[in-house]
Amino acid sequence: MHSLMSHYGTIDASLGLQQYEMGGAVVGNDGKTYVSPDSDHRYAHEREAGVMKRRVDRYLDSKVGKEFVNYVARNDKEFTPLVGVGTKDMGQNTVAALITNGLEAILVSNYQGKGIEQRAQEMAVMYGILDKEMMIDYVITHELAHAAGHTSEAATEGFVKDFYSELASKSTGKERESYLTLAAIAEHREQEAYQKEAN
Repeated sequence: MHSLMSHYGTIDASLGLQQYEMGGAVVGNDGKTYVSPDSDHRYAHEREAGVMKRRVDRYLDSKVGKEFVNYVARNDKEFTPLVGVGTKDMGQNTVAALITNGLEAILVSNYQGKGIEQRAQEMAVMYGILDKEMMIDYVITHELAHAAGHTSEAATEGFVKDFYSELASKSTGKERESYLTLAAIAEHREQEAYQKEAN
């Protein structure tokens, strides 16, 4: 499938699905959907896991996704292999997360009554951009930066900022403006994260 996906093929339910005793579902590399036993919205979790899986696959096949994979390699980083992509209930203020045990990871969107599409739209409005698709790419880039070894939010946002700045330097017109906008968002979030980490 993709070089980021783990070769293990199956998913360990203890990696993320039951970690916080919250509902969720993950599409494993074997194509099967695993639903946590404590899911109180089974069909919504299954549906949203499929949506997120398609979003991540689309991202990895896109120009931005391919550029990010190359950017990670050029910066001597390696991805923690993904064993699945899905959704999980994580509270109201989270858009997505990478859940890892250090050897493999699951990339999940936050469901909690809203899917990735709605959360990305809300985030786009918050940052004053019109394109929800651009924000979904940003969210996936951010989570994959965690998979590339950046554990703190400040370091992750700095890496994302530098990536989008580099893309902007190689682009023109509207595409360049979009990348500069995402770099500015990452810079803003990086500064916020530094302030939180200092306290």
